[in-house]
Amino acid sequence: MKFNLASILGTVLAAGAAFNIAYAHSDHENVNFARSFVDELSTRSSSVEVPFQHSLREFLEGAVSAHRRALDSDYGADLEARDTVRVVVQEIPGVRARPPHFSQEVDRNTKASKILEMANAFHKKKAQSLKPANVRGASNVRLYKSLAELFSPNAKSIHLALA
Repeated sequence: MKFNLASILGTVLAAGAAFNIAYAHSDHENVNFARSFVDELSTRSSSVEVPFQHSLREFLEGAVSAHRRALDSDYGADLEARDTVRVVVQEIPGVRARPPHFSQEVDRNTKASKILEMANAFHKKKAQSLKPANVRGASNVRLYKSLAELFSPNAKSIHLALA
């Protein structure tokens, strides 16, 4: 069998082209993977369905309520965790307590022991407990409970005193 130079060169070129096509195809798959990954990060994967309304106002109201429902279902626990309250801790109980007072916006799920720790650091004290600031004869706050368990959910601010 005789092989001429043209057939050997043609075979080598064909094999090179086949490898080049295979490499380009695998590279194209990597580009698609990267593009889909970026798209997934930059946009939400789910859409919100809003029923058709004849007026713009009804449509927008429906869109807002559908969007809120979608957020509640997707991020409900995270949104609830943002429920905050202002805590003010006086050094001594009573209406005429002199400033400065420890004051900070905290999550309602914060334990009373954490508030005591921060207030002690602020006032440079070593108090063992907290009590409601403006209530005479009030018992000490249970430090193992969260603010949500101890106080009304409607309260915008909580006033305590070191005990």
